[in-house]
Amino acid sequence: MQLSTERLILRSFHTNDTGPFCDMHSDPEVMRYLGGVLTREEAEQVLFEIMEIEAETGLVRFAIEQTGAPGLVGYCGLKPAGQFVDLSYMIGRKHWRQGFALEAAMRVRDFGLNDLAITNMEAGGAADNVGSIRILEQLSFKHRQELIFNGRPAIRFFD
Repeated sequence: MQLSTERLILRSFHTNDTGPFCDMHSDPEVMRYLGGVLTREEAEQVLFEIMEIEAETGLVRFAIEQTGAPGLVGYCGLKPAGQFVDLSYMIGRKHWRQGFALEAAMRVRDFGLNDLAITNMEAGGAADNVGSIRILEQLSFKHRQELIFNGRPAIRFFD
């Protein structure tokens, strides 16, 4: 599966993404709000689960690449989350502050709402992750809920 924006290609993950995917998950700054760094084995398991969920459900967490520039920027996509479909994203540190997360999240949100007819989408982040919360606010969810998630304040957005 593949989507695109003006600057990005969003495509299904492949096993050759393992190295850069694991590198991103071992960066303490990238993982600061996501429970801490993962070992290579843990990151490989996450990648396997992403590919398995796509095969089983059709919900895709897309690998993000810049158009015309090889290399993994991050990922953005959809996954089952109880009665909701969760929109999530992660961007590698060298690609921060370039608008890639918002651009990818808007494209994935539109894909989920329009192409997959999802009516129960949600997204969330650590309350102190100001950049991520700013992105989520721009996605125009109807509702906002403050809660504790994994022992820390978080904000959940949903329709």
